[in-house]
Amino acid sequence: MVATVCGNDRMTGVDRMLDLLTEEGAVGVLNAPTVGLLEGTVRAVLEAEGLGRSSEMELLRSARERGLEAWAYVFDASWARVAVEAGATALVIHLGITGYGTGDLRQQARRACEIAAEAPSGMPVLLHGGDLTSPERFTALYSELRPLVPGPLPCGFFGASAFEAAADPSAAVRSWRRATAMTTTHTRIASMEMGGCTGDQHR
Repeated sequence: MVATVCGNDRMTGVDRMLDLLTEEGAVGVLNAPTVGLLEGTVRAVLEAEGLGRSSEMELLRSARERGLEAWAYVFDASWARVAVEAGATALVIHLGITGYGTGDLRQQARRACEIAAEAPSGMPVLLHGGDLTSPERFTALYSELRPLVPGPLPCGFFGASAFEAAADPSAAVRSWRRATAMTTTHTRIASMEMGGCTGDQHR
């Protein structure tokens, strides 16, 4: 189990939260909810108060120090760089709230390529949200992304509402697994369940 953890929760604190999760058998954390979805004044105030991206990176760093996996939602190349510096286990490229993407898969592919370039060789890179509302949309985005990346592309899918909103979640997982298997031989598919995240090992 990889647990979603709000890195700027001052009520519980990172150390206490990681203690509780370790006791429950969690093997890692994901920085969610994340301030990366916020903009403008709200985001600026959170950053000024030390409740922004830096607190999420501290969560990842603390998790790694305890031997836990640290999955990182990232939104651009700068997010990816600081996540890697914090010891991230995998990068989850957040393309926005699922179903509310730009509709421009080519632009999203270029953005994903820039972010993925910050990942060390062999680090899993997963795509999440935005226009990725179906396995077919993932395949289409991958087709745009493939020519932009030289060599192997360790790319998979990370889903939340893509599974939660499905009439048959198990069937949805199978469909997504087939889609990722067709696009690359080095994939990971992960789904959010009950406030946490579960994922297959690399294929």
